[in-house]
Parts: sequence; C-alpha cells; structure tokens
Amino acid sequence: MSCTTPTLPEDELFWITTDPEQLKWLRKAFKERPLHRGTMGALTHLPLEPKDAFILELDLWEADRQTKRTFVEKLKGEWGASTQQLRLMRWFDDAEYEKCDLLWAWLYKNRPSMLEGRRPFTHRAQVQHFFHDTDLRPDEINYIVNTVKTRWSQRKYRETNKDKKQFNFVLSKSADRTLDKLAKARGLSRSQVLELLIHEESDRSNKKERW
Repeated sequence: MSCTTPTLPEDELFWITTDPEQLKWLRKAFKERPLHRGTMGALTHLPLEPKDAFILELDLWEADRQTKRTFVEKLKGEWGASTQQLRLMRWFDDAEYEKCDLLWAWLYKNRPSMLEGRRPFTHRAQVQHFFHDTDLRPDEINYIVNTVKTRWSQRKYRETNKDKKQFNFVLSKSADRTLDKLAKARGLSRSQVLELLIHEESDRSNKKERW
C-alpha cells in the first residue's frame, strides 16, 4: 500500500452517523466495493468508535479520490432507499409474531408462488430476508406491507368492538346538527354521544320505575 491514500472531505461524509444499523449496512457494502484492496492492518487495534473506524478504512482504501467519491455517493443513495424499507420493517417489531403470521397468510393466499420452499415467518429478520431475496421493487414491498397493515388495523378494530354492533339510520337535519354540537362539546365521537344518551335515558327510566 502506498504511504498516503486520497481521502474525502468531511462535508461528503456528513450523512454517515453513529446509527448501528447504518454502520452494519455500510460495512457489508464496503466489503463488496470495487478494487477491493487495502486493509487497516495494525490500525484495527486502535480504540476507535465504529463510525470513525469505518471512515478510517474508507480513507485507507487504495483507490483514487474520484473512485471513492463515486462509491460513497452510490452508498448514500442506496442507504436512503434502504432506510425507507427499514422504517417499513420496524412496523413488525410490535406484536412481531402475529404481524409476521398475518403477512404469511396474505402471501399464501395472494402470492403463493413466492413462498415455495420457505418456512412461515416468525420474526422481522425473516421478513427482511424474504423481501431481499425476492428482488421486489420498493413500491411492490410498500403495497404488500401497507395492505397487511390495513388488515391488521381492521382485525384490531374488530377485536376492540367485538361486543358492539353497527347500525344505519336516518336523522333529521336538525337532529344531525345537534348531535354534532354535542359531540364537539363533550369531545366524543357521534356514536359515543348516542350511546351515552341512550344509557342516560335508560337510567332515568329505571329511576322512574323504582318510584
């Protein structure tokens, strides 16, 4: 290795943070870099923070400045797209098993060929590997996950309202306006106000009967 290698200015590396997920992603991408030559050698024993260690390895990479600049810009763009997917995948962290199971059920019904030779998902990492292996476009992944998120919301709504029944009825315009005013005044939904009024009237009727 030459005594010195060209480095990039700090303002071209500002987007690199101390985020462990980002640094893990960058290290993996760096191993696959073009002109894979140069190592940190004895410098790997220096007590450096992960971010500083990565930037040092980038500095020591035996490549010209333009090659490094092009590679870093490529990483920056790919990381931007990757973070969108990471945010999407983090939805699975809460109630992980149930959400992964719901995704599997949706795929089994709607995209069964994509599941051939695979075991049911039980955690987020398996979902991430699945989408990576299938090479789906970001918009396709967004569609699938957002569809499953909608199914999840519907399921939770049904569970929350399992002892309630939906009704359709017609109100006069004046009654409709009054209902809106009551809802705003009490900070409740229209259905909550109706339910409250029914219970209040029922309580009054019960008191009259006791007298």
